[in-house]
Amino acid sequence: MFPDYLLLINLFYLRVNRALRGFLWAGAAAATQPPPPPRSPARAGTRLPSAALGSARSCSAPFGCARLRSVLFGSVRLRSAPFGPVRLRSAGLGSDRLDWAPFGSARLHSSALGSPRSCSAQFGWTGLRSAGLGSARSCSAPFVCARLRSVPVRLRSAPFGWAMRWSALVAVAALLAPAAAWAPSAEEELQFKAWMLQNGRSYGPSEYPRRLRIFLGNKRRIEEHNAGNHSFQMALNQFSDLTFPEFKKLYLWREPQNCSATKGNFLRSSGPYPDSIDWRKKGNYVTPVKNQGACGSCWTFSTTGCLESAIAITSGKLFSLAEQQLIDCAQAFNNHGCSGGLPSQAFEYILYNKGLMGEDAYPYRAKNGTCKFQLEKAIAFVKDVINITQYDEDGMVEAVGKYNPVSFAFEVTGDFMHYRKGVYSNPRCEHTPDKVNHAVLAVGYGEENGRPYWIVKNSWGPMWGMDGYFLIERGKNMCGLAACASYPIPQV
Repeated sequence: MFPDYLLLINLFYLRVNRALRGFLWAGAAAATQPPPPPRSPARAGTRLPSAALGSARSCSAPFGCARLRSVLFGSVRLRSAPFGPVRLRSAGLGSDRLDWAPFGSARLHSSALGSPRSCSAQFGWTGLRSAGLGSARSCSAPFVCARLRSVPVRLRSAPFGWAMRWSALVAVAALLAPAAAWAPSAEEELQFKAWMLQNGRSYGPSEYPRRLRIFLGNKRRIEEHNAGNHSFQMALNQFSDLTFPEFKKLYLWREPQNCSATKGNFLRSSGPYPDSIDWRKKGNYVTPVKNQGACGSCWTFSTTGCLESAIAITSGKLFSLAEQQLIDCAQAFNNHGCSGGLPSQAFEYILYNKGLMGEDAYPYRAKNGTCKFQLEKAIAFVKDVINITQYDEDGMVEAVGKYNPVSFAFEVTGDFMHYRKGVYSNPRCEHTPDKVNHAVLAVGYGEENGRPYWIVKNSWGPMWGMDGYFLIERGKNMCGLAACASYPIPQV
């Protein structure tokens, strides 16, 4: 069912169309009328006791009146609009034959839009000499005023009168057209309500139409993308009622994190490493996908995921570590809780803090809080932090292939929030360290149809992407993923 306000908009839209047709027919009828007989032009100095905008000496009209000399907004060549095309005898508003000027349609001999030197009217005419858009004496009015002299200018197609009324109605119709264009079908609205039920959403009467419109816009973009020739597919998910700016504010970094400050200390070796690897399939080395919620804490999940896997590979023990401790306690290492941070800086915090607690002892709350770290409850420790040299993607491959999963950051753009499957690639994203806004965990790599990729664990829950994971093109520093990669050496 359509909301009531949509029915009102459509009704008003029909009325506007009817009015437009009336004006168009009237214009067409007027165009077929024979021209009126010529009239003798008024001489300069003629006083009009009742001009179009008021009396000869005074008026309250918006263009301000003084003594009108020679037919001001009166007739001589007035065509179809109260201010219609005018022949100005005075320099005026530009060239000899200025079309589409804002004022009217008569022959003016010596004064334009009021008396030569005065005006208190809305457009504030003062005594300008010889140039209509700039003046010897200047004026503060929006349409700079002048005493117009000596150069005839023909003004046509004025925006006032019948033409202006017609244009105004066209503008109103144009404003209403998009509202009618996005009106949902019954099937689309039913799909949105099913999505709301699946994702636990509810909206008030004022919020519902906006979220429905955003949902349908996302749905159409997804369909257009999937109809094209791309290496990955998109789908509706838990973010489909959000615009990308809203999503970015809730789920990505808000504080800039220039990871170029990290110093690379990874030593490349000449030893072999596998052509492909997936640490999920090599043993119990990767914890289940977690959900960061509406908090820009992705960096904490990348950090804990990497340390969890490093400890499991080294000791055989797989812990679930406390992201909330990093949110609450790691600010001294240039991290910002729900506003962002870097895994490399979080590893440094764990190293100097002498440990990280488990998630059961320090549960996740998806918001900033005060630090509640208890040293005696720490279960994970870091001996050293390895930062891979900036843009050394081959170094990342070696580290993942020979040692353990690696944390990295990259730039998320609008199409990524609806990723479903395939190898993500984006020719328009940035590749520099100052643009990255999301931290994740590379748990392996491989190749599909000749396209190399990374296997990446995300922190948006298992319902997003490929059970919480995604593939991203490898070997091209895609979206800056090789700008700041790191991993810890655990102390076990």
